[in-house]
Amino acid sequence: MNFIGSIFRFFILPLLVLWLIAFTIYNPALVAINLWPLPYEIAAPQSVLVILLLAVGFIAGCLRNCAKLLNLRAENASQKRQLDKLEKEIIPKV
Repeated sequence: MNFIGSIFRFFILPLLVLWLIAFTIYNPALVAINLWPLPYEIAAPQSVLVILLLAVGFIAGCLRNCAKLLNLRAENASQKRQLDKLEKEIIPKV
């Protein structure tokens, strides 16, 4: 385990959990969400909705980064093939 991982695991993660617990305790107000074209209305605690929206944003960011990483890997593979082709042209076989 590296140093940054241990700092995150033992210091930052417990503080984040304590912050989430305090946030849910201090924001118990119910918020009504009207799903406009549909005749449904959802009532949930404000803290749950905020945490849910943060989680959705985090997951969306992760998916965006994964897509970007896949694009970079494909570009890297393409450049590697091009490099191998150019090396074969420059370096004659013995």
